Amino acid sequence: MRIKPRDIEINPNLPKYPFDNDLLDREEEIKNLTQIICKVEDPLVLAINAPWGTGKTTFINLWRAYLQKGKFKCICFNAWETDYAEDPLIPLVSEFGKWIDKEKGYPTGEWNKRIKKLMPKIAKHAALTGVKIATYGLININSEKIKEMLADATGEMAGDLVEQFNEKSEANEKFIKLIEESLKQLPENQNLVIFIDELDRCRPTYAIELLERIKHLFNIKRLVFVLSTDTQQLSHSICAVYGNNFDAKKYLNRFIDLDYSLKEPDLRKYIQWHFENSLINDYHKKRQYGEQNKKNLLINLIFFFARRFNLKLRDVNLLMTRVLLILLSISLNNVYEPILITLLALREQNKQLYDEYIANPGTADKVISFLRQNMSENEAISGMEDLRYDYLEVFYEICNFLIICDRLNQKTLNKNLSDFHNSVYFKKDYNMDEFTSMRERTDEISKRFDSSEAIQLIKTTVQYIELFNRINININ
Repeated sequence: MRIKPRDIEINPNLPKYPFDNDLLDREEEIKNLTQIICKVEDPLVLAINAPWGTGKTTFINLWRAYLQKGKFKCICFNAWETDYAEDPLIPLVSEFGKWIDKEKGYPTGEWNKRIKKLMPKIAKHAALTGVKIATYGLININSEKIKEMLADATGEMAGDLVEQFNEKSEANEKFIKLIEESLKQLPENQNLVIFIDELDRCRPTYAIELLERIKHLFNIKRLVFVLSTDTQQLSHSICAVYGNNFDAKKYLNRFIDLDYSLKEPDLRKYIQWHFENSLINDYHKKRQYGEQNKKNLLINLIFFFARRFNLKLRDVNLLMTRVLLILLSISLNNVYEPILITLLALREQNKQLYDEYIANPGTADKVISFLRQNMSENEAISGMEDLRYDYLEVFYEICNFLIICDRLNQKTLNKNLSDFHNSVYFKKDYNMDEFTSMRERTDEISKRFDSSEAIQLIKTTVQYIELFNRINININ
């Protein structure tokens, strides 16, 4: 089961390739950053910084496609997929070798032959300890002969280590010259861009060693490294190795020349991107009433709660992941997505009111009042004039279902709805057609559910919410 959104389609046959499916509007950022990496002359390490689940891998894939469209040379290295290796240099050199073979810069097998001679001397391997005294503290070593043998062995070991160090330094120099020589096949005034993706997901020692390798062996002109990472999470990994008091930010600055934070995407577009590229969309296509307007309703519903409670992208990820987990495990006929998302959001934001409501659906008016709180005209409409009707539709969708469960308070609820409609949205330009449309939606839901069915559906939904709340979702 895939929790993270799947990769978007980047099809060279589409008219706006590679930005046809760029829902997060990354085109401008990619074009601006391209100007930097193409014009720089010195070696460069650029970090693309953003939290988990905000589309870093999609950004890298789009950028790589854009560069390749412009005939730039690129290598993509997924650090997470190779962090089982003892030394990150080995898989990194392997990817570099594939690029060499593709470019046909050397006679067949020549580059591999030369690199194989160097790798045993520069790749990480277990250090020889020479002498181990396992019984230290248990056996008294008084023999002068034993002391003399230990001294001779220690001296030989030290001499071997110095010799190994000199050999390794010489091998490092030859390796760097080999890489420099390989880069001569690049077109004039062009750099080789090496994308390193998912560095923050690697085991801490692997991530650190990869940074060290890039710094000491690939600090070469015409080489640009682009690191896709969450620098905060990477800092935590570094502190896991060196201790909580270690200055991880200062340490990272040794390796990273430029740190670019991806702009936070438009919230509704981000939700739509998450929806379009996750299993929620697949699930929704199976619904009997899975037409486009219902899909838009779910997107608007999550957007409603994100705006109402000022959710960060990480919180939106958590909400959508919980929705996905429940939808994948529940019967198609035993869930009504608007009430599922409403109760999930309510449980997270006001657990006391959530408990009160599920114990007594007659408190629906309190839920609606809570959802209306702090929704001033500016908060509700600012920056979203084009979405005003969608936003209102979502609020009605939530309230209409609650009305069915609480017919005794329907007059109170209807007044609440009317007040919301008049004071928040249509204070200046009241639109009776839109209001009428919402009333028709009330009748539609009433025909679909009676009170007892609605209450039972809420009980089933709550059971799944509580069951899946036992699952700790790790979004790093």
